[in-house]
Amino acid sequence: MSKIKFETTESRFTGGMFAHFFLKLFSNLFSALTLGIAHPFMVCWRKKWELSHTYINGKQLAFDGNGFQFWGRYMLWYFLSIITLGIYFLFFMNVGVAKWEAKHTHFAEVIESGKVNESADNTSYFDGKGYQRLGVKLLTLLVTIETLFIGIFWAETYLTKWQFKHQVIDGQRLHYDANGRQLFLRTWLWIFLTFVTLGIYGFWYSIQKKKWEISHTHIETEPEKEIEQTQGSFSLVAFLLVTFGSVSGFGLPFGIILGIIALVKHHSKRPFAIASVAVGALWIEIFVLGGLLAFLMLNSVPTV
Repeated sequence: MSKIKFETTESRFTGGMFAHFFLKLFSNLFSALTLGIAHPFMVCWRKKWELSHTYINGKQLAFDGNGFQFWGRYMLWYFLSIITLGIYFLFFMNVGVAKWEAKHTHFAEVIESGKVNESADNTSYFDGKGYQRLGVKLLTLLVTIETLFIGIFWAETYLTKWQFKHQVIDGQRLHYDANGRQLFLRTWLWIFLTFVTLGIYGFWYSIQKKKWEISHTHIETEPEKEIEQTQGSFSLVAFLLVTFGSVSGFGLPFGIILGIIALVKHHSKRPFAIASVAVGALWIEIFVLGGLLAFLMLNSVPTV
């Protein structure tokens, strides 16, 4: 069985903390002051800066979209979201933004050579679907809740893998090779550094996370077809595990409420009250077990 092979040159993000912080602060502030009208322009501004400092396997990225192009689409998407009572936003808007940004994302060398969109091989796109993204978001949310937020690192990694898996830059698909355990350890290191520096390191948190994510992003040169064929069934197993955990978790409050009612209103039926509380405790065990199995499964299989 062949393996996925990648370019040997490292991936990195070279943006600095101060530029990242003030760029984000100013763009958010200006978007708010203009009641969101300038938001598309601020998004493009930040995207240009971000991609100009991003190197995937040694290849610098570039963004050729502009605010005027994005503004018209953005207003249309919001209008459709309003008249559909939010349905368009849930299923299409976020993916629409991802598709537009992906279309205007290229390797800097391709833009400099003037060969953008000359052939299908130089096409950039995002091929994820709205319903897929919604399903993945719900799945990761359930894993996070089921594991009492312990599994948030695995859930976040799963979502990131899905996003990069559907990203193609100038005919080359991306791959994200980090896992939840690595993100868990890194995050706690950043939290520790923030604590010992009395919160000062917190200003570096987002930029350090960005650098770490990009370092685990690569160009996929030989996709593993066997994995692509089996990933749907594995993801279905993970989904069923999360659903099982969710259904069992919903029984937890009923068991506890039943026990409290028995203790308050039926003092003579203490065995019944104890049994009710025991049922509630059993739901907790099933609740946590279902979540643990789910995020362990998500950490070990590819994305949908």
